[in-house]
Amino acid sequence: MEKPKKILQQWAIPIVIALVLTIIIKLFFVQTYIKQGNLFFINKFSEIKNNDIILFKKDDNVYLKRCVAVPGDIIFMKNSELFVNKNKEISSPSIKKKYRIMAFDSISNNAILNYYKLAEVEADISTYDVELNFDTYTKIVQDSIIENIKPVVVAENYGDLSIFPHSKMFRWNKDNFGVIILPRKNTIIKLNQKTYNLYKSTIETYENNKIESRKGKFYLNNNEIKSYTFQQSYYFILNDNRSDINDSRTFGLIPERDIKGKR
Repeated sequence: MEKPKKILQQWAIPIVIALVLTIIIKLFFVQTYIKQGNLFFINKFSEIKNNDIILFKKDDNVYLKRCVAVPGDIIFMKNSELFVNKNKEISSPSIKKKYRIMAFDSISNNAILNYYKLAEVEADISTYDVELNFDTYTKIVQDSIIENIKPVVVAENYGDLSIFPHSKMFRWNKDNFGVIILPRKNTIIKLNQKTYNLYKSTIETYENNKIESRKGKFYLNNNEIKSYTFQQSYYFILNDNRSDINDSRTFGLIPERDIKGKR
């Protein structure tokens, strides 16, 4: 009986240490989440970088999406192509965009849908709108039974008020928007009608300030100002499926305080 007791004593301290370390890591560095049936772990304190998948809170909901731009970045989108600091986004298998496929006939179209395992969004006799990543798009372009394939994008300057910043001054849409400069904490912007309309909702929603424009002058909490200093840093989030605009294109910039970590 003495030998099992010694073995137990030898293992007791390492087990206790391991349990304590696990609790510390879970409480202060890693958080476990279950979202839509999937279990994943979030690193709570690593620096957020471009293209990280992050977990953030918005309107009492929790989202897991791609951070495409960080504080200080300059971002815009042209014909569904994303540019950050004037650099075009590098295509990856996870990013999907909508394309219109035109085959020579409906039989050819059905063959393409079946072969590439595609689900059509809408259909005509020989035309389908499908969501493809760049690799599949490249393969389909080379297919001999395709008459034409082209991106489905909203025309430039076709304004959509559902798109951030929800102002008639900016004729932006889901495929053509920007330029937006993401503020860092303590960034100072000079106020004019453009910067006022661009950042008004961010200042009021996340910085707990009331900002107004009256007869060409600007007021913060009823005090006249000519510039504004941001209290927080902000990030820009995009869905990998670019047809789904439930991201920063509609709900705007995400403050650092609402980011819970990255995967």
